[in-house]
Amino acid sequence: MSYFVYFYLLGVTAFVFLPLVKGGKSLTPFGLFGLIGLVFWLLFIRDPIAASDGYNYTQLYVSINSLEDVFDAYHNNYLFSLIQWGIKQFDFSAPSSVKIISMVSWTITVIGFGVMAAGRHRELLLTLGLFCVTSTFILLYFNALRQGLALSLLILTIGLVKSGRYWAGGIFGIFSVMAHTSAMMAAPLCLLPAWTTARKILISKSGAILVIALGVVTAGVLKFGLPIIWEFFGSNQGLDDYPEFSVLGLVAKIYDLQLHEAGNELVVAKLTLGVTLVFVFLFMLGRIECREEREGSEFLVSTYILLVSISIALSSFPEVSGRLIYYSSALIPVLFARLFFVHTPFCNSSFKGMIYVISVWSYGLLVILYPATAKQMGI
Repeated sequence: MSYFVYFYLLGVTAFVFLPLVKGGKSLTPFGLFGLIGLVFWLLFIRDPIAASDGYNYTQLYVSINSLEDVFDAYHNNYLFSLIQWGIKQFDFSAPSSVKIISMVSWTITVIGFGVMAAGRHRELLLTLGLFCVTSTFILLYFNALRQGLALSLLILTIGLVKSGRYWAGGIFGIFSVMAHTSAMMAAPLCLLPAWTTARKILISKSGAILVIALGVVTAGVLKFGLPIIWEFFGSNQGLDDYPEFSVLGLVAKIYDLQLHEAGNELVVAKLTLGVTLVFVFLFMLGRIECREEREGSEFLVSTYILLVSISIALSSFPEVSGRLIYYSSALIPVLFARLFFVHTPFCNSSFKGMIYVISVWSYGLLVILYPATAKQMGI
């Protein structure tokens, strides 16, 4: 692995450390500018073809010769294909198009987290500092670019809805679905916490347990109920013998998908961590004393709970569940930055700052040393 990766990690840690030193508040804008620029630099110098999906994206780019080709998009990801078409109008090469899309996603992500932070630059810096060393960032912004674009748009959606701009949030939620179809299940859940009653239910411990339990029950029904339904009503015919839009046709399609998916221990581990963090965040939320800050945090925590729950509900389809986990994982950095460091009086700021810097460095090192993740970076 190139020394550039270690330089990147060292730079991220240094920029995150700036606002945490004594009198470092005035250095926050410099740290923020430096961190954002450092990520752009990494996205620019990498080999875009090194990632497992890199070559496929170049072929999709080459295949788009007119605006009409956008409407014949791969997996109906029209927005992604439209951006590729727009890039092609400037005669960029196919590898360069991959880099540009990554940079577009990063730009939207910065804006989205910035809207969530609502002018709190230190919170934004801490959020971005942790986010840009996660496996979610590396896998989706270096490799799975369609879902990375969808994630960036969902982050912007959450930020807009949190700030009360519901129509704008809804529009960008639709855009996220047009970037990657997995966002179809996540986008509505990012809008639901705008309903105050739903949000209050979700952030109560009993409400959170109920929603998670509902996800577990749904997973059980899909895992064990579908074979029973098929045994009684559909086993006398093949999986492809029913009309696509009939009830049994839908059951057959879902059952067929389930049969061809293998178990994934990593998905189970991530779901376990996700459920654990739900209650960690609820505990931290209870320590916030300022009513205004608590309401903003309630929205983010309730959104996280819903995203974790839908991932659990679809856990009998590991590939689908794994994709949804990326959406909930993207909120972990902002929740830790907001709940642990900024708004909760667990310990003095210096000690929390030391924990945060060590966390960014150690977690980032763990991520980049993991072979499957490191391969996607192309550095």
